Amino acid sequence: MCPVFDASTAPEEGGADFPKFELKTNEGARINLIGTKGWAVSVRHWVAKMGYVHCHAVTNKMTLPDLLKLEKNGGDPEKCLMCAMAAQGVEAVGSPQRRIALRILRYKTDLKGKVVPGDLSFWMEIWVISNQKYRDILNILKEWGGEDKKKIRNHDLLLTCDDEQYQKITITPMKLALWQKKGKEVKAYLEEEIPKFDLNACLGETIEVEALKRRFARISRSTMATDPVDTELDDIMDEAETETEDSQEGDFMDGLTDDEDEAIVVDDDEEEEKPKKSKKADTKLPKVVDEEEASEGDFLADLLEDED
Repeated sequence: MCPVFDASTAPEEGGADFPKFELKTNEGARINLIGTKGWAVSVRHWVAKMGYVHCHAVTNKMTLPDLLKLEKNGGDPEKCLMCAMAAQGVEAVGSPQRRIALRILRYKTDLKGKVVPGDLSFWMEIWVISNQKYRDILNILKEWGGEDKKKIRNHDLLLTCDDEQYQKITITPMKLALWQKKGKEVKAYLEEEIPKFDLNACLGETIEVEALKRRFARISRSTMATDPVDTELDDIMDEAETETEDSQEGDFMDGLTDDEDEAIVVDDDEEEEKPKKSKKADTKLPKVVDEEEASEGDFLADLLEDED
């Protein structure tokens, strides 16, 4: 379960403490995707004084394309207080964004991403990627992994950062996977490290609606004298109160973390993250209009099958 944010101790921004993968401009890195097991997906908002918070408009019936559609539509103001605030131009709340988190194995390299001869060191990091970066990886998985998804483990990726601020990264598949030289050591390391980080928590905090309202009220009272934007908070919260009360059901990120062989479903309004048994990954996904998005959703659901 993802902890509810404590308003009295919340940082200025950020969320769960985890080893986040990021590169500086012109910096390179060599990584391995460690297969495709256990990726997590969410729609989230950036909120001032809180960091990233899971959108309350997400339901357990949504597929990956549904989440993308939610983002493209600017969220659902009737079901999510943060969507309502973003729609009305409150600067303290960002628009909903779909993001995907995955674990990677990163090697020790020089600044260009070249491994130092005789020093094959490695560690795990969490990579939070945008829709475009997901599609870039998707294309590589299809080309290099094919029907056998395990094959992607046989190829490292060389990453080069073109823009630090927006993390614009060029991905180049490599012929070999260096971790195979230390296969047993890498496997033992990952078995110990993977359970330490909940990818859902890495994507954002889960905050119940009433707790979120109290948090916004505190921010409004403490900054209203200096920040005119915050004078809008009370009115927007009152308008959204009825709609959000009816939308708080279910569990967030149903089945993706603990049951990694299950379909991409996300839980109702993201009150709490309680992974539970859901439909298997080969379950037919709901019909969607956009064929490209439908293919994308089917493929990621397939990727989440247990590879062991």
